Amino acid sequence: MAGISHQKQVNMRVIFRNYDKDSDGFICVKDLTNVFKELGEEISDEELKEYIRNTGLNNRPNTTVSYEKFQQLSQQILRETKRERRLKRVFQEFDVEKKGYIEAQGIKRVLRRLNIDHTESDIDLMIKMADTKGDGRVDFDEFIQIFGESDFM
Repeated sequence: MAGISHQKQVNMRVIFRNYDKDSDGFICVKDLTNVFKELGEEISDEELKEYIRNTGLNNRPNTTVSYEKFQQLSQQILRETKRERRLKRVFQEFDVEKKGYIEAQGIKRVLRRLNIDHTESDIDLMIKMADTKGDGRVDFDEFIQIFGESDFM
């Protein structure tokens, strides 16, 4: 697997086999969170569900995953850095309705929750500064442009 060290690949195979109780070459989706924890990857259930969907699997607990699908899933997860996953979680806090972009309502909600005083013009300015596409909202790529390079995260 490109980009994954030989030692990590060996660890993946050993851990996969430990969860493959009947040695049929499959593990249950419900075990994946623990498998990734053993690999040193802290991943939330929500994030894992998204990766599972992107791999073409369903997330029912009795769904089984072959080693090949597990490798595909692992490559996706290991490619993203912990910083990127943290940025994605922060973005999702603002993306109230899970539309894939941030609107004024999401910013207001987060600022209220953090007890940060703000005005409508503050919110408008935040969006205007981040909205490089000029569509009145901030998508994940625009969000990354602001926070991805900073030491804020």
